[in-house]
Amino acid sequence: MKITYIILMTSLLCPVTWAKDHRYYFPSVDELPVIEFLPDPFIMEDSSRVKTPEDWAKQREYLKLMVQHYMYGFRPPVTDDVDVEVSGNGSNRTMKFTVNPPSGKSFSFDAGMFMPSGDGPFPVVIRNNRSTEPSQTEMAEERGYIMISYNRVQLDQDQVGPRANYNNRSPAQEAYPDYSWETIMCWSWGYSVIIDWLETQGYVNLDGIVVTGHSRGGKAALIGGIMDERNALTVPNGSGAGGRGNWRFGDFGWAYKDEGISESLSKMTRTFPYWFSPELRTFRGQETRLPFELHTVKALVAPRGLLSADGTEDWWANPRNSQRTTEAAKEVYKFLGVPEKIGHHFR
Repeated sequence: MKITYIILMTSLLCPVTWAKDHRYYFPSVDELPVIEFLPDPFIMEDSSRVKTPEDWAKQREYLKLMVQHYMYGFRPPVTDDVDVEVSGNGSNRTMKFTVNPPSGKSFSFDAGMFMPSGDGPFPVVIRNNRSTEPSQTEMAEERGYIMISYNRVQLDQDQVGPRANYNNRSPAQEAYPDYSWETIMCWSWGYSVIIDWLETQGYVNLDGIVVTGHSRGGKAALIGGIMDERNALTVPNGSGAGGRGNWRFGDFGWAYKDEGISESLSKMTRTFPYWFSPELRTFRGQETRLPFELHTVKALVAPRGLLSADGTEDWWANPRNSQRTTEAAKEVYKFLGVPEKIGHHFR
């Protein structure tokens, strides 16, 4: 089955070369001021303050470019040439998505889908994972949800060692050589490919799309929820630093001094440098010069729903400061009149 998509080229789907020519200038770490506490997401590039929802819409585009530049890299749009092969017609189905980009370097990734009983339309929960096995199928049947799990490591492998030096590129990165997207952004791209396909299926409630993931997959879920506005709810679970945690503050010590036991920028960019833009490594030991924090990233989901989930004793994932970023991001939700659309669940 070949699906034809209509692509809207917007500033959030831009190559890094475009960003460098953009009217926004993103300084190097040495040019940035020290901000000891959480940066104010309402302060615009010209130092004026957001006053209206229209101001925030412009600010949101600016901040999206900022977090891509410094943390995630820039991803390409989904091509209009994707082949989708569906197997099975019962509760359990499989899909193979073959992306045929303009470069001619095609690549594929797989997904599994659980379909509940009934005629629909059904809301759908999409999870990035290391397998295609949908989870919580009994609950999904009871509540009438479609569950989809896609294999993110087919988009970009996940390993330390040779891959960590940025020289070995993934199938997705090889297919789009003009884009600077790194691993977490690559993983998040799968949501958009799947949502494009779901839009062609009459049994889907397109107003009820949820994107989720756990741990490193939670980091991908958060940026995926930002970059594709067709989802109604973004649920990063245990996503820690680079997700909904905090770069400046860690549990039992200051993360930017590499103390304490939670994920820190220094630890993350040494162990998993390929997850993030090379720009992020320049902030080791200088986290207070970052012009944003993870509350800024959370706020970019607004006004759509955001539910963070954590364990109270998962210190590695920095739960207390994750709550701090949720409370700070809620100020944006309040400003937009939807404070009820952001929440934090602790088990």
